[in-house]
Amino acid sequence: MTKYVCVKAPPAALGKGEHVIAMPDFVAEVTGCRQKLPIQGLTTTTILHDLINFIGHKYEVNFPGSGIFVLNDYKGIPFSSAADIAPVVKKIFSRCYPKFFDSFIDYQIKHRPFGTQLIYFVGDHTNTGAFAANGVDMIDEKDVDVYMGRKEKKSNKGHFGSPKKTDESENLV
Repeated sequence: MTKYVCVKAPPAALGKGEHVIAMPDFVAEVTGCRQKLPIQGLTTTTILHDLINFIGHKYEVNFPGSGIFVLNDYKGIPFSSAADIAPVVKKIFSRCYPKFFDSFIDYQIKHRPFGTQLIYFVGDHTNTGAFAANGVDMIDEKDVDVYMGRKEKKSNKGHFGSPKKTDESENLV
């Protein structure tokens, strides 16, 4: 069964059965969009609608389209590359359609590699609703090595079976 753990940064090296899901930055999606960015280096509502539709329909089946987004506040923002537009797109989604981030994480969970035992989620605990919806349970970061079989679980070595002698039992003898 797959589990997840919330971390601030992913581990440097991933082991077998481990996968990383992070909150989106949309740089790859803006770069992958077939719509060319304006040459003048200023955002337009047309390019923003195209980017929102491309990203939205990629990660959410029932995406309502960019027609519900009011983009006048984001027109005319200067940029020099896709990395400059990506934060604008992220801000638009967070302001106009915040539930999209759950859809993004849901897509990442459903398209994780086969055999994934542990997902490192780089994000806030408030954004983990998609994990619960997919039946993926959370574990603490301190339990990762035990869960992945890199360490043995420590067992309690107490004396639980023998009863303590009391004054009454000693007087009966």
